[in-house]
Amino acid sequence: MKPHQHIAPQWFTIEGACKYSGLSDGTICNYIREGYTISANVILPGNSRGRRIINRPSLDAFIERYVAGTKRETNKQQQSLLMLLKNAADAIAEARRIASGNPPELEP
Repeated sequence: MKPHQHIAPQWFTIEGACKYSGLSDGTICNYIREGYTISANVILPGNSRGRRIINRPSLDAFIERYVAGTKRETNKQQQSLLMLLKNAADAIAEARRIASGNPPELEP
């Protein structure tokens, strides 16, 4: 074994990120586009195109953050999302009420 073979790379090509994570290239590209992972486009001087590379620690962090390990964790995530959506709907309703000129409701 060569000395450098045990060192994990800091950056992957899209193909390397796919092999490493088991995700498809389309999924990886979506994560890059949405800003979920850190990436860079390496372009040599004089070239108009480059090579997209993905930061491995950011890919690891994204996967660790969003992997649903258990049904209980998934249920907790869904409950949190539902609460956020309810709060957003309440805020929208309140903004519409204010915009329509209705006075604020007083709590008893």
